[in-house]
Amino acid sequence: MKFFRERDDDLVVVASFTSGSEAHVLRLLLEANGIQAAITGEETNTAFGFGSATDTNIFGVKVLVKRMDISEAQLIMQVPAAADIMIPAWTCTCGEPVDEGFAVCWSCGQSNDEHES
Repeated sequence: MKFFRERDDDLVVVASFTSGSEAHVLRLLLEANGIQAAITGEETNTAFGFGSATDTNIFGVKVLVKRMDISEAQLIMQVPAAADIMIPAWTCTCGEPVDEGFAVCWSCGQSNDEHES
């Protein structure tokens, strides 16, 4: 039996993390795409003496969005980072392998001209 009806502007959990910093990254991503998001759970750990918001969170840090935005938020979460798509892994002329997402060699500082904008 439900006492309250679900509303489109109710807040629902879209993701849970053990780290406050991970939750804030998702919140910023969602907000950059026009979806208001909130974080809950960080204060519980600090209140019980389990460290700061960036430490491991034994209670879980949750990212909340409005019920009407949940589908769009889940879609945004599935899209790979633009850097991973636009700059694949490559080998520098100095011979060092460079991970995807990086346009500059970590070893010699040379840029990969193919991927500069």
